[in-house]
Amino acid sequence: MIIAMIPLGAIVGFIGGLLSVIIVGLIARSVFSAEHPGTDAWQLLGLLPGLGALIGAIVGPILYGRGSRNSAG
Repeated sequence: MIIAMIPLGAIVGFIGGLLSVIIVGLIARSVFSAEHPGTDAWQLLGLLPGLGALIGAIVGPILYGRGSRNSAG
């Protein structure tokens, strides 16, 4: 079951990264009203979904393993 949590964690992390990009983009647009942000900002925002997927793939099975171990004992 822990192996099945890797893709699930990656999907949830990817969606979390996309939501972060959307929220940051909306806040930045309303606060700064910048039509063309710098290149560094686009690269950073582009990394968030992939980074979230990687973190989710690592953290998901760990959290599942800890939760199943605590409920068994």
